[in-house]
Amino acid sequence: MNSAEIIRAALEEGKGGDIKTIAAARQSGGMFSHLVIATANSPRHAAALAVRVRRALKESGAAPKRAESSAEKSWILVDAGDAIAHIMQKDARALYDLESLWSFEEETE
Repeated sequence: MNSAEIIRAALEEGKGGDIKTIAAARQSGGMFSHLVIATANSPRHAAALAVRVRRALKESGAAPKRAESSAEKSWILVDAGDAIAHIMQKDARALYDLESLWSFEEETE
């Protein structure tokens, strides 16, 4: 499994909502290959999803490079190098609308 698949599986197990995997290698200039975006129900759910993603990456040998979050945990980013997880609460996801910022064709639903 690659990092994007590991992230997606961890988010699915943690009941992340509306999970999207975006192939973004061309748009990112090769800095990363995929974005994986999921919706969390609450700050606690977002934090739990981030922990689950970091743990799954470590267990696979693809330890995350870093994780960052907004103060209220409305958006947590986990950087796995070749893939980046964006765990967002519903309002933040609607506001920042990452899917429309990237010109892409969605890889998986």
